[in-house]
Amino acid sequence: GCGPAGMTAAIYALRAGRTVLVIEEAAPGGQILFAHEVENFPAFRRISGAELSDRMFQQIMDLGAVIESDRVKQVEKDGEVFKITTDYGSFEGRTVIVATGARPIIPNIPCSRTVYTFEDVLSGKAVPTGRGIVVGGGSQNGVVRNYQFNYNAILNSHGSVWGDWGASPSSDMTAHF
Repeated sequence: GCGPAGMTAAIYALRAGRTVLVIEEAAPGGQILFAHEVENFPAFRRISGAELSDRMFQQIMDLGAVIESDRVKQVEKDGEVFKITTDYGSFEGRTVIVATGARPIIPNIPCSRTVYTFEDVLSGKAVPTGRGIVVGGGSQNGVVRNYQFNYNAILNSHGSVWGDWGASPSSDMTAHF
């Protein structure tokens, strides 16, 4: 994968003199592409997710990574070698680092309205109106809350709840989620 974890692994492997192939089925960057602002990344006080992703991608390219735009279908170990089968070909290597990222999980919430992911809201595919609930455990959900000022509550994966009754996350959402 070519999100932040995959690109960081590629940087360290390339610096160690390894040949690196990164296979990514979508755009490089992963979910961080949707972050309007990243405040918790070393060396940057604030940077957009798209800019951070772009800089990381440029760094792995400058260091010599090979990028394949493809989808991995199967990984098998044959002795000391891993065989990776993709939609368009196959590759071999002695080491495989799996950095597949995450996909939003839409909870089964009984309601008469549509449930949106943070990606839908931040990319502009969905523009929720009125009151709602933001569910999630990442800083992107806090960003969505900041765009949608008329909210009921934020429920996160750690069991904490913030809502209209006064308490709210600070600007550093990652400290709270």
